[in-house]
Amino acid sequence: MIDLDKIPKDDYLQLVELMGKEDAEAFIEKKQYNYYDISLKILFLRLKKNIKKKPRLFLLIFLIILALVILYYLDLFLII
Repeated sequence: MIDLDKIPKDDYLQLVELMGKEDAEAFIEKKQYNYYDISLKILFLRLKKNIKKKPRLFLLIFLIILALVILYYLDLFLII
C-alpha cells in the first residue's frame, strides 16, 4: 500500500493514470518515495504522450530550437 502522506495525492493519481496502478506503485516503492524522481517520471510520460498525439508539432519545435542553437554558435565563431 502506498503512503499518500509522503507524496501528493494528485501526483499519485497522475502517475496511476499514465502507468497503471501496479506499475505506479512499484515505481514509487522502487524510488523510495523520492518526489523529484516521481515528478520527473510524470513529466516525461506526459511529454511522451503528447509527442505521440501531435508528432509534427513537436518535430517543428525541435527543428526551430536546433536552428536557433546552430545560428547562435555560428554567430559566436563568425564575428570578426
